[in-house]
Amino acid sequence: MSRSKRFAHSLVSGYLLLVANIIYTLVQGRMLLHYISDNNEVGLWAVAIQMAGYFLLLDMGMSGSIARILIDHKNKADSPDYGSVIKTGFVVLLAQGALVALGGSIASRWLPEINSLPSSDVVSAVQKVPIPSEQMALFRSLVMWQCILIGVSFAGRMFGFILEAHQRYDISNYAQTAGFVVNLLTLWWGFDHNLGLYSLLWSNVTSTICVNVYSIAAVWRLGFLPSGTRWGRVSREKFRELFGYATDVFLLAIGNMLIMASQAVVVTYTLGASAAAVWSFTTKTFAMAYQLIARIYNYSSSAFSEMVVRGELERLRTRFRDVVALSASAGVWVTMGVALCNYSFLRIWTGSDRMSWGVENDFLMALYIFTFSTTRCHVGLVCVTKKLQAMKYIYVAEGIAFVGLASLLGRWFGFVGIIIGGIVTNLSFSGFYGMHRTAKMVQLPLRDVVLDWLSRPLRFLVVMFGIAVVFRYATSSFPILWQLITNGIITVVLGGLCFWKLGLPENLQKEFGGALIKLRGRFQK
Repeated sequence: MSRSKRFAHSLVSGYLLLVANIIYTLVQGRMLLHYISDNNEVGLWAVAIQMAGYFLLLDMGMSGSIARILIDHKNKADSPDYGSVIKTGFVVLLAQGALVALGGSIASRWLPEINSLPSSDVVSAVQKVPIPSEQMALFRSLVMWQCILIGVSFAGRMFGFILEAHQRYDISNYAQTAGFVVNLLTLWWGFDHNLGLYSLLWSNVTSTICVNVYSIAAVWRLGFLPSGTRWGRVSREKFRELFGYATDVFLLAIGNMLIMASQAVVVTYTLGASAAAVWSFTTKTFAMAYQLIARIYNYSSSAFSEMVVRGELERLRTRFRDVVALSASAGVWVTMGVALCNYSFLRIWTGSDRMSWGVENDFLMALYIFTFSTTRCHVGLVCVTKKLQAMKYIYVAEGIAFVGLASLLGRWFGFVGIIIGGIVTNLSFSGFYGMHRTAKMVQLPLRDVVLDWLSRPLRFLVVMFGIAVVFRYATSSFPILWQLITNGIITVVLGGLCFWKLGLPENLQKEFGGALIKLRGRFQK
């Protein structure tokens, strides 16, 4: 199967997975609001998940390293290096999983008891998470068991890395789709049996088992495991190879953790646990939008790695330019559509104004997701070369700057300040440096990478922003269901037309147009 076909299969299955994720998120959210009436308790789960997520830092960047280095060795038919990487990586993952489970269990016991804080005690307020003292025992337990689950699941990651190295993201997508189904069934069972927030833990357990079993079976059936002569052995040499690149990836992971996984914590620090619950719900649609856009680069990354390994510079330059333009234009279309529809969608989803925020937050969040999903393409290209250089420090600096700036602006301007903090730090750090590295890597002037590659997406952004603002206010007096339907149609029809005519470069219009004609011809036979 060619790279293009593997990418197409991965992208289509990825969007099917996204649909499953949307259904899962909607149903899970309604069930959570139905069975859990206290906003503080809903926010408790959001913060517990992110607290447990910090222990993923014990991965030390090894996951990204294993996935990338497998690509270097998978096509060496007579070498034992491929099997040696699998064996060595598996041993490392087992050890790291044990550390996550043990470290999370111990640390969860030390989470501080939170008492009422006077509003003037700014120093104490930013050092403690304002969780009511009567809920601390539950919070500790949730963090502990989630850490144990993360630790146990570490070893199963190896089979996902093998599928990624062979560009079979579609298999992983089907596995995760099945996991969502199992998750919801278990969640319903748990709530029905009065397990409360522990229902969410049990649903995560069963879905993790489902995904891993599916992936293991697929790797075995497709013959992606080494033959008897290619297994190699666990070796210090391979560990040093993995660890050398993992060190750089680890610093990137710290930066990403500070940027992405600290958002709910920053909101809780600055605005309280109830605000964290609002943030968790109001940003759900933007998180889905980000997943939709990110899949374009994600499913291309293994092919880019292969081009780097084979020295295919011209092909890399052309395809990466197309992916950046496509990601940016798709980002405009999707994020502005979400900003247009988010209020009415939340009202229908939650059944009230219980989880809502101002219109300005929707449009700022759309800009944030657009900038982040575009600049991450450049960060990703730097990563596939395995020559991160200053990028690892830039990303950590961005994470630190985000936490500091968002916390400061959040106290002054609320949600608006936190989102602006994210936009400013992303463009100033990884955005600027990533595009500079891309220009050097593909041997083009920085002006071409910034202005030429993004000229059409940026024009599309201006037009789509205007359309979204006008219709958001023009439909504000409509009944809520008709408001969502009208704005949804505007997003799909008018937004889609502008995406094709204004956002896509001409070469992609021709390529996609030819693919659609071929597809139509197959259905007509």
